[in-house]
This record gives sequence, C-alpha cells and structure tokens, in this order.
Amino acid sequence: MSSNLWHYDLTPASEWWTGSRERVVQNTVEKCDECHGLMRSKCTNCDTMGKVRCPFMHPEGGTTCIKCSGHQFVNCTHCQGFGSIKCPKCDGNGALRFVHSVEAKFETIDGFFFDGDHVEVPEKKLQGVKEGFLLFSDERFPPIPSLPPYQGGPQVNEGAMRLLKSHYETYVSQSATSTRVLKQRHSLMVIPVTTVDLTYKGKPYKLWIYGKERAIHCPSMNSCSIL
Repeated sequence: MSSNLWHYDLTPASEWWTGSRERVVQNTVEKCDECHGLMRSKCTNCDTMGKVRCPFMHPEGGTTCIKCSGHQFVNCTHCQGFGSIKCPKCDGNGALRFVHSVEAKFETIDGFFFDGDHVEVPEKKLQGVKEGFLLFSDERFPPIPSLPPYQGGPQVNEGAMRLLKSHYETYVSQSATSTRVLKQRHSLMVIPVTTVDLTYKGKPYKLWIYGKERAIHCPSMNSCSIL
C-alpha cells in the first residue's frame, strides 16, 4: 500500500458533487497474532489446567462431595475441561483478514464577495438570492479579468483575488496536506436592487426590492409584500 494517499485515483461522481467515495487498496489474510494460528487460546480461568478447585467441597472434610467425589477439583466450566478456549480474536479461524481502504470526501466550498457602496440590503440577504444576471463565469484559476467601472471595476477584481488567495492558503498550501482543489469557478452576477420611497398613512418609508425574484427588504415596516 502506497504511503502517498494521493497516489490512488478517486474522482467525484459528477462536477461540483458533494459526497464521499471509498476504495479498497489492500486486502490480506494473516496468521492470528493472538493464537499464532492454533485457533485456540489458553483458558485464564483454570490457567490451562482444565480443572478448578471444587467450590462445594467442605474445607474440613466430612461427607464426600457429590460434585467432585472427594477429588477436590472439577472440570473448568469456562473451557469444559480442555484448558483452552476458541480464540476470541480470530473466532477460532487461526487467521485475520486485514482490509485497508482510502476514503475521499468531496465538497463544494463557496466564497462570496459583494460590491455595492450604496446598497443598504444586508449582505446575508443578498447571499440568499437565487436569481440574478450572470455576467461572467470561468473555471480557470486566474482571477476575473479586468472589468469596466460600471461593472464594479477594480473592487470586483480585488475581491476575486482575495477569494482565490483564501482558498489557496486553506486547501492548496503546504500546510494543507490532506486537501486539494480539483476545480475552481468564478462567477460574476449582478443583483438588481431598486430603492422605493413611499408614504403610508402620512409617514415616509423606504424599502428595497432586490433579485429577479423581487424579494423585499423593509426594516422600517413590520411587513410588506408585492402583489
């Protein structure tokens, strides 16, 4: 069996799949180290004698004991008088099977960066958006290419670099010997956010409609919905 676990080829079931796969790398049968292949182990109850002192024998003699007939010893009930028992480690087979396997766990790790200087929708809510306008997606390791100012410009590029560096230090660096990055994907998505100023019962309010699913963030009101 190779000491380098990365020597074994274990691949995910599909792209961006989360789960685990296992592969048997060694399957051997060896002599039991407890009974040395003899299939039996010594009885510790009688110390291999096969007999133990009769517990019913009167210490001062007298009437002959019906259990031991006066011989003072009876067969050991643990080994039935053989002095040995079936080896508990190999279950009397005399050999043990050793199976070595390697398990690989696959996980998709997401990292988020939001760029919006004047967006007042909490970032946690923006992470839950299921639909937006996809501008860019690439599975190569280099960061997102330069973008014009109206699409985020340098801030988006710097955020992509930080995510790339964070994943590298966590999963690829020399200290991360048990993990590897198989594939990366950068995706740039625009989430539409609309600010709404309204007056209700003479009071001014402000709310935000965000995402293609038109979710609402209205912290100044108890509840609100779009019909």
